[in-house]
Amino acid sequence: GIEYNHVLAKNLEIALSVDGYQKTIDTSYRDWTRPDGSEIFQTLRLNITPFGHTFQLVPTSKRTKVAPFIGGGIDLFYWKYQEFGDFIDFFDPDLPVYEDHFISSGVAFGFHATGGVRFYLNRDFAIVVRGVYQWAEADMGGDFSPNEPGLINRLDLSGAGLTFGLHVRF
Repeated sequence: GIEYNHVLAKNLEIALSVDGYQKTIDTSYRDWTRPDGSEIFQTLRLNITPFGHTFQLVPTSKRTKVAPFIGGGIDLFYWKYQEFGDFIDFFDPDLPVYEDHFISSGVAFGFHATGGVRFYLNRDFAIVVRGVYQWAEADMGGDFSPNEPGLINRLDLSGAGLTFGLHVRF
């Protein structure tokens, strides 16, 4: 990801950021196999791109060598969830296996808390270690829309992250 920080007042910064996360998991049905006993495989993939707005407290002077910080803010999460591979049609009594690809995507509003430390190499460059926890949920549509009125499939976009980076002062 990338983040732009601007000093608002002594020890207070505002930051705008964009990050990217992706996780892919290969899986299979636990209680079902093909007639020959082989596994029925699928791949699950989640892509998340949060755009964040953060207020950070940096309780040190500009001349310090180690600068801890804490903050929090709001996010706009662009997400895409996919399942592809072989699936069982549980609505057919013969339980046929077929190949398919299911997709749902959207935008969700969320929040985050962050904290970390900057280790200054000189006045303008620092190594940054930053932890973040983000909270967000999304209603799934597209191929994951339930057939029954009033039901909604929810996707939890929350999670923790740890980054290492370079801080450059202009």
